[in-house]
Amino acid sequence: MNLSIRHIRTGLVVLLSVCCCLACAGRSYLIVDYAVPPATDALKGQTVRIAMVDDRVETAVLAPQAAARFTDFADRYSLAWVMPNKERVLAGEHDLLTALAETFKKRLTQMGAVVSLRSHPEIPVLTVSLTRMTVDLQERKWIVDLGYEAVLRKATGAQAKETVRGNAERVRVIGRKGADMVLSDIFSDATNRLDLVKMFKQAQLLP
Repeated sequence: MNLSIRHIRTGLVVLLSVCCCLACAGRSYLIVDYAVPPATDALKGQTVRIAMVDDRVETAVLAPQAAARFTDFADRYSLAWVMPNKERVLAGEHDLLTALAETFKKRLTQMGAVVSLRSHPEIPVLTVSLTRMTVDLQERKWIVDLGYEAVLRKATGAQAKETVRGNAERVRVIGRKGADMVLSDIFSDATNRLDLVKMFKQAQLLP
């Protein structure tokens, strides 16, 4: 009887492992659901351009244990906005820097700012330098570590700088859901933590 129970348990573990591998192997992207903050007029009347810089020393997003679960990952991110009313709006599939740029653009427009695509001496530039981005799997937990430096400059030379770094973790579940959820958590937290009003004031763009 004990032998049968042991065999059943072993069989279940193998089955769960196979299901997990099958669920993870066939997808080339991770899902990022950005929690959009409520709309305000804090930056109404401001126009800004976003510039993204990749300053990472280690450019591989997936650590070895995480990469083993996502064998087809192609460094792509399926982005969506989760609005304050919980509506989920698809925002396209992007590479990492573009996904971050789109997220910051959404944050700025929610605050009333206009994000310009053109370069002009009179348009301030928010430069976001990505310094770290890793997804790891340790002791049955998905762990994401993200860091960046944001610099806001205007034509007169005035500028403001802020560094943000955060990490999040979730217990691993079958398939990719845990990795997607923890990545969404850190994207939302790290983007929304940037004190944009303070930066606009320091750069002499707001009184």
